[in-house]
Amino acid sequence: DGIRDTSVTGVQTCALPIYIRHVTQTGLQNFRRVVLADNASQSGNSAVEYTGIPTWCTKITIVFHDFKLSSNDELKVQLGTSNGIITSGYQSASANQNGNATKSMTAGFAIDFNTSNVAFNGKMVIERCSPTSDLWGSEHNGAWAGLGALRMGGGTWLKPSSESSREVDRIKMSQESGSGTISGGSVSIWCE
Repeated sequence: DGIRDTSVTGVQTCALPIYIRHVTQTGLQNFRRVVLADNASQSGNSAVEYTGIPTWCTKITIVFHDFKLSSNDELKVQLGTSNGIITSGYQSASANQNGNATKSMTAGFAIDFNTSNVAFNGKMVIERCSPTSDLWGSEHNGAWAGLGALRMGGGTWLKPSSESSREVDRIKMSQESGSGTISGGSVSIWCE
């Protein structure tokens, strides 16, 4: 199922096999999709990082299934290059269905959890503004199982000029404070 590096306690790094599906029809370009995680369990990790995002990728989709955090915190999603995860240049916000309980973040794309150990089901889409742009946008939506509480939001990320020669090749998820763990659930991640 992949290569797991557990040399750093509590942090899981995965380099998973790449699956590419090509669809060719008259008038359409070749469609490519790489699966980085397929319903991969995340329980017990303080952070999880996936590498192997291809250079041609302009859209990353994350699907959360019964995803839980161990503390009242926010989920932070960050992108990176071969130099590592980039922690600046983000402008993001997440709010509930009433538009309050808003969480903003500049160190990553935010999903406002604000409740510990409650299952979140939803998705986040991160998309490059154009194939040659260093500007990426995100949007997310979802709900907590059994609570009927919705979360939605979005933001942008401008890759620093010092990284302009490197392509995005990794994604990381962790709690904003870094003090808790992912306490349950799974994610599916694919690139297009």
